[in-house]
Amino acid sequence: MRGLSRVAFSVPALSVLLVCLACSPGHGWSEQELQIIRSLSIASLGDPPVPDSNRFAKNPQAVEFGKALFHDPG
Repeated sequence: MRGLSRVAFSVPALSVLLVCLACSPGHGWSEQELQIIRSLSIASLGDPPVPDSNRFAKNPQAVEFGKALFHDPG
């Protein structure tokens, strides 16, 4: 029973301590940390590169062949 009473006291005490530490005003992000966080944003990546994986995309014969193969008239 003695171990259970220690746990029963320790958990709420630790919870109160963590809440107090989290609410203290001295723990903010430094300017360097904020810059690192901003650099992780997807918006900081810019436009994606144009894919060049379809080398036949501008070939008129390939375009017509693709339309004939995959065009569904309805």
